[in-house]
Amino acid sequence: MSKKFPIAVTLAVLLILTLVIPVRAQFNPGDANNDGGIDLADAVYLISVLCQGQPPPDPLDNADANGDCIVDVDDVRLILYNYFISYYCVYFPDTACTNIEIGTCEDQNQNLHDNSFCDPVFPVCPLGDAAFRVHLRNEVGAPVDGLQAVWVELIWCDEMITCSTATLPNFVCARGPADANGILSFYLDGGYCDNSCYAVVKLVSVEMNSPTVHVLDTVPVKTFDTNGDLLVSLLGDYNEDACNDYNGDAVTNLADAAIFAQHIGHSCDPDPCDMFLSTFRLIPESNLEPGQVITLELALANNGFDTCFVEDIGFYESPFASGGEYTLFHTEPYAQDLYPGKKDTILIEYTIPDNGQGCLKTILNTNCCPDPVETMPRCFQSIQHCVKDSNVCYTFNIPLQTLPVENIVFNLDELKPGWNLVEVHVPSVFPITSPDYIEYQICTPNMSDLGDSSKIQVFVCYDANCSDVDVFETNVVITSRTGDCNGDCMINVSDAVHIVNYVFISDSPEPLPYWSGDVNCDETVNISDAVYIINYVFLPGSPPPCLPESKRI
Repeated sequence: MSKKFPIAVTLAVLLILTLVIPVRAQFNPGDANNDGGIDLADAVYLISVLCQGQPPPDPLDNADANGDCIVDVDDVRLILYNYFISYYCVYFPDTACTNIEIGTCEDQNQNLHDNSFCDPVFPVCPLGDAAFRVHLRNEVGAPVDGLQAVWVELIWCDEMITCSTATLPNFVCARGPADANGILSFYLDGGYCDNSCYAVVKLVSVEMNSPTVHVLDTVPVKTFDTNGDLLVSLLGDYNEDACNDYNGDAVTNLADAAIFAQHIGHSCDPDPCDMFLSTFRLIPESNLEPGQVITLELALANNGFDTCFVEDIGFYESPFASGGEYTLFHTEPYAQDLYPGKKDTILIEYTIPDNGQGCLKTILNTNCCPDPVETMPRCFQSIQHCVKDSNVCYTFNIPLQTLPVENIVFNLDELKPGWNLVEVHVPSVFPITSPDYIEYQICTPNMSDLGDSSKIQVFVCYDANCSDVDVFETNVVITSRTGDCNGDCMINVSDAVHIVNYVFISDSPEPLPYWSGDVNCDETVNISDAVYIINYVFLPGSPPPCLPESKRI
């Protein structure tokens, strides 16, 4: 008679095979230590390899951050650049070099901050065609070309406005690497005169085996569109005052007028698609329960000058809080014009699925955009985790797939005294622009009553003030129920199967905890307990599982 292997055994064998077969690190240039992320630890590790004799990573692909086929201080500087500017400006290579060499600890460009210089003024024009230049020079005064870790920070520039195709950044990135003359060029569109606005030019170098950020210069920001109407005109914007000092000599004269004249008539050319806005949210966003009916709100706005025809709208869902494959679950008839300046709101009902988690998004087509307009996915998670022991920590994970993330906030208002939260992995550098995750533990108290519970909420914020959030909720309950042998908070036939596997199949897990399987209170777990559960589930009037003497209060 042939022996059949249980599915659980087969899965276990496959899991063991995946653990013993080595997996090559994914190509992620900048991730020098191959831990899955690009951060300060990679720069520190690479410095220790180049300067302190630590063994290099294997493979070297990810350590060659700039893709020049040599691992050296230039890669350290690029990783630091990526770190200090919060991932805004750096573009890493798409493919790895075939043969990569290990360089030296010497930083050929460590004295750039002593010899480089900047234009006296950062000019701003609605077309974004006025260049601010940083002139890079090494210690002998020769131009330094290529990708360099230089950026510009804007200070007190909140009054400036930009064209619809851009937002006012905290960091201004160079448009490409330095050219053969050692010039890095920076551009910014927009307008409105604000004499308190200035730009700080910064550079990263590696000195004495440690990263250093230098301030190259601080210069005023001057706009050609001084009145903020996003059109450069002689009558509206040139007033011969401090706003029009474009050469930085503290005097407004014909030289400034000549510079200004080159930009007369420049204005924004708004893209109709950039002016078409769609915002999707859940009402309510928190305290959700499986089976609860909520409202999905899609807000549309046409802020442009063209009429946008909007076709029918598709609502899509994924069964997992981490996203994944989406399927269409509702098509909302629309097919109407959204005229310039018009807004509209679409509301539909949605039932939270039985597993308490998922992601939702909408997709629509409009003649104002060449491609389908897809809203940012809104994810939710509201789970109840039943446990049976005190003084034990339970681990939970939240994947971060919707990006960028601006902040992460834990709400512990419903975490009761004696319970503890342990933050195992919570990203702290924002914005988060590549997939990451949150991992935390909820620890039950030393002594607790059966039925005691605690709840936490994790707010994943997509704006600075956390008004645009996804909410993930975890409720841990200490349950007294025997019969729930697999810990899914229910007593059903799967618990009987769990006991049968434990009794007859070697290495099968025991009930969690062991006493939860002693449903007939005979101080042991055997096949009679499985029969007891089957009777309880299928035969009306059968007695419920009892509580062993050792667990009675």
